[in-house]
Amino acid sequence: MAKDYPWYKIVEGDECLNQGDFVNECPIIIPPSEMQEGEECDVRILNYNVIIMSQSCDLENKKIDLVLLCPV
Repeated sequence: MAKDYPWYKIVEGDECLNQGDFVNECPIIIPPSEMQEGEECDVRILNYNVIIMSQSCDLENKKIDLVLLCPV
């Protein structure tokens, strides 16, 4: 049962994600330790509970290609 914390809410639908948002079971791609350019390779996908560390303004304005995450 989730506790009622007034400083956060559950994001649903197409709302933009922001710095400080939690993402449960976020799939993270783990590449192999060695790869050759142009060669297909097998990757592992692990699910982590994470918090978004990238700045909200960069996410909202699509100024970044990669989002910084931290495991929770």
